[in-house]
Amino acid sequence: MSNHQKSIKTSIRNFIFALILLLLTNAIMALALESLAKKQLRTQVDQRMLDIANTAAYQLNGDEIRGMTAADVGTPEYERALGVLRSFQENIGLNYIYSIQDNKDGTFSYAIDPDTVNPAEFGETIQTTPELVTAAQGTPAVEHKSHTDGWGTFYSAYSPVYDSKGEITGIVGVDFTAEWYDSCMKSGRVVSAILLMAALSIGIVLAFLLLSDNRKRFTVLFRDLEKLNQEMGRLDDIIMESSIKKLDMLPDHQNAVLKELADGEEAKRTTQNEFEELDATIGSLYQKLHKYLNYVYSEVQVDDTTGALNKVAYKAKI
Repeated sequence: MSNHQKSIKTSIRNFIFALILLLLTNAIMALALESLAKKQLRTQVDQRMLDIANTAAYQLNGDEIRGMTAADVGTPEYERALGVLRSFQENIGLNYIYSIQDNKDGTFSYAIDPDTVNPAEFGETIQTTPELVTAAQGTPAVEHKSHTDGWGTFYSAYSPVYDSKGEITGIVGVDFTAEWYDSCMKSGRVVSAILLMAALSIGIVLAFLLLSDNRKRFTVLFRDLEKLNQEMGRLDDIIMESSIKKLDMLPDHQNAVLKELADGEEAKRTTQNEFEELDATIGSLYQKLHKYLNYVYSEVQVDDTTGALNKVAYKAKI
């Protein structure tokens, strides 16, 4: 296998290595972007859930639902609260909305449920979560871990209801299916994957164009160097034709120089890529030209007839 073929294979390996490095860089960037996007998306989804719960809680009359019991079902106060929650159930993109009562013993129960298919019974115990406890203490909260009950698996948001005295008299709960919530979170991964593939595709195209352009430049350069080497070969022939008759009569060092100039370098340096090959070729040509110049310079200082130093040598000394 020639050095040029080896250099091409080395360039291909370097190109593949660059692509792998590019892939890893893009993958890291995509993971970082996905993490940031997921965090931002979670914030937006949580805020939407809280906005619904907060708005519904604000519209409920805290004075009317204070201390409400199963006996109050069907009363005007109950129906007004039911109508508020039902308007959200029918017009807002959610799964369930309901009001909750704090039993003051660490447990909570359903109070008003506007669902028309399978509503919770008044006073039915609801699953207690840290977010529900947080809302009971006055801070709206959203679950980041789904919970499962008799209606399915959900992520819920909770918001406290206040009366005219600023006291908490109930809690509004809003349910969104885990499937919907998780699909929102996964949408960020799809965007990140698209960005990764787009960035990788652009990187591959740019790398290929750059490599192709460099190879074209090297091809032209090597072709020019080959022409130069051919011309130096002609110079070898000219020198040998003019000196062959006196080759055996020359001093040993001049005889060796002429033979080396004519025969060329015996061993070529092994190269691994285009840059090393270019460096080796230029170095070889430089060394040969340097020897040519030294030989020519020595020849012009010696008289062909007498073999003695001539005026050129004298002027070079002074």
